[in-house]
Amino acid sequence: MKSKWLTFLMFLSLALTMSCGKDYNALFQERVAQLNKEGKCILSQYNDYMGKEHYIVYMDDNKIVLDTLGDSTKVYPLGNIKRCFHYDLSADKNGKYRIEKCEQNDLNWDITTDNANKQLVFNDHYYHEDGLVIPYSELKVHKRDYILIQTEDNDIIFFLNKELDVLSSGSLSEIYETENGFRLNQRGNCQMLFEPGVIPWYYTDLWYGYSVFTDSHGNITGKSDSIEVLGVKIPISELGTPKVNEYVQKIILEASR
Repeated sequence: MKSKWLTFLMFLSLALTMSCGKDYNALFQERVAQLNKEGKCILSQYNDYMGKEHYIVYMDDNKIVLDTLGDSTKVYPLGNIKRCFHYDLSADKNGKYRIEKCEQNDLNWDITTDNANKQLVFNDHYYHEDGLVIPYSELKVHKRDYILIQTEDNDIIFFLNKELDVLSSGSLSEIYETENGFRLNQRGNCQMLFEPGVIPWYYTDLWYGYSVFTDSHGNITGKSDSIEVLGVKIPISELGTPKVNEYVQKIILEASR
């Protein structure tokens, strides 16, 4: 008798749990219908019928919204953007070179939404002072991970993470989407990398390049182990050491041809 009573209680508990649980499929459909009725532009959406994952990414009044149907709603304001990051090759206080994520705080972008016309207006106060119009349909959206804005002079990624990290290609890098994230081909001027006098002053137009690989959230997953100048590869571990002079002589030979 006790066993039957225990079984009944377990069944009742399960039934109550199921009845009190959210019907995410219904909630999802209702939310999509509501956003469409309000004229909001949905950039990305996913509804797992098993209830494991569900989200809607959409544009609202000058902000990006990531709605997971009540579990958590992330709001990312646009407007004036002054901070983003890039991946830089530089030496630490011990003279050891490394590639790391660096903040860039000298931007002055205005990115505003025009929901009525379903477009962004981008003003960098330099190339696009009159405002570059980017239709929502031209944005590249990857699930709930990032939004990629591509302009003629710049590629900008908004990573939908805690801080809404902003990555800019600027004029010194190229951004390529990969299966698992991004490949960034970075470049810099040799005169800024080597000690004064290592590269003759008349080679001011020499540039070096390297690559950084990230996942879809902007985390570094791989880096170049060398920089390349005119086809000459210099191991990053040997930058700042006397060994680098051997590579510089090869670079000068290539530049003089």
